[in-house]
Amino acid sequence: MDLAVGFAIIGVGLWKRWKPRTPISIDEPYLLNVPPEIRLVLYDFLFIHDDEETVSSFLTPLLTCRLIYEEALPLAFTRANFILPLRRFHDYHRPWEDGPFLSPPILKLPAPKLDLVRSLTFHWDLPSIEPRSLRRLFSELSLSPLRLKQLTFVITHPSCLSSFQSKYAFLMHRAYQFASYVMEELPLMENVDKTIFLSPGMDNKRNFQYLFFPDKPIFGTESYFLGQYRAILRPKKLGGWKYTVVQEEKRDVATWRLELTHPDPDEAPSAEEEKSESEA
Repeated sequence: MDLAVGFAIIGVGLWKRWKPRTPISIDEPYLLNVPPEIRLVLYDFLFIHDDEETVSSFLTPLLTCRLIYEEALPLAFTRANFILPLRRFHDYHRPWEDGPFLSPPILKLPAPKLDLVRSLTFHWDLPSIEPRSLRRLFSELSLSPLRLKQLTFVITHPSCLSSFQSKYAFLMHRAYQFASYVMEELPLMENVDKTIFLSPGMDNKRNFQYLFFPDKPIFGTESYFLGQYRAILRPKKLGGWKYTVVQEEKRDVATWRLELTHPDPDEAPSAEEEKSESEA
C-alpha cells in the first residue's frame, strides 16, 4: 500500500513538471498591426524636420524594432538635422586652421546613410575664423558626396563672436574678412541648395547691414602711403549666389540671418558677364 502511494506521488510530480505549458502571449506593438501604407503616413507626421532637436533624439523612434528601422530610416535621415562641431584638432604637426574639417567625421557614416543626409549644421567652435580655413572647409564640402538641401553655419566660439558684437563690428578686421568671404568669394556649390549664416550674436542693425546686406556697401582697407592703410567704403562685389536677408523680428538683430540660394536660370550671369566682371 505504501509503495503504491509512493508511486502515485511520484507520478503526480512528474506530470506537473512535464505537462504542456500554455505559451505566454505577447501582443505585437500596435503599429505593426497597421497596414504598411498607413505606417508610412504615420512616419511622415512623426519625423518632422526640426533644427533645434538633437539627432539622437530625432532618430530615437528607429530603435523601436527592426521593421520600423528599415521602413522609416530613409525618411528619418532625410529630415534629420545633423550637427557637426568644428573644433581644435589634437595634431601638433599641422595648424588647426588648415583642417581637414569634414573628412574624419563624415567618413564615419556608412555611404548608404550618408547619401540620405539633406540637412547639416556647422558649429564653428575655433578661436579665429580665417579666410583660408573657410576656403578649405567649403572646398571639402563641395567635393564631398553630400547632397544637401540646407547647410547652416553658426559661429559658437566666444573669441570669434566678440569681433561681431563690438560697437563698430563693421570696422573689425576679422568681421570684415568673414563677411567679404561670404558675400563675395564663397563659390556656388552644386551639391548645396541653400546656405544659411545665422547672425553671430549681433545686436546692432548698422553692423549687420554693412556686413551682410547685399545692397549695402562694405568697409574695407586700402594702402595709400608707404604701407599705411586706411578704411574705405566700397560696394560689395557679390558672388554667384542669390543673397537674401531674413529678418525674423525687425528689432531683434540677433534673429536675422543671411540666406544664400541658387539664382533662377534667368537671373544667373552668363559666362561672358562673369568673365567681364572678373576682369573689372
